[in-house]
Amino acid sequence: MNFEDGFTAIFRASRVAAQRERTMRLVYPSGEVVVDFLTHSFSNTTPFDLNPDYDETPAGKDRLGASIAAFLSAVRGEGRVLANGLDGARALDLALAVEQAVGH
Repeated sequence: MNFEDGFTAIFRASRVAAQRERTMRLVYPSGEVVVDFLTHSFSNTTPFDLNPDYDETPAGKDRLGASIAAFLSAVRGEGRVLANGLDGARALDLALAVEQAVGH
């Protein structure tokens, strides 16, 4: 699926694969980041500074708890807002476009 801004999304799924795989690959002109959601690990060949030990941080150990804490902090005006209403609307538009592209 190609988007107006040049972004391309490729989705693959198989119910008959020999092994479970839950990965995401992000390709940039400067390299790529591959995230393995099963092992909670990633590889990074970009210049982006990503924490290789994120899984050992409090947020990495309790992702849902960290997400809720960040939300509550932002609501109280104590923390920074990671996404606003417009970001949410754009995410919904993207999800609906993907759903339509795959024919659901």
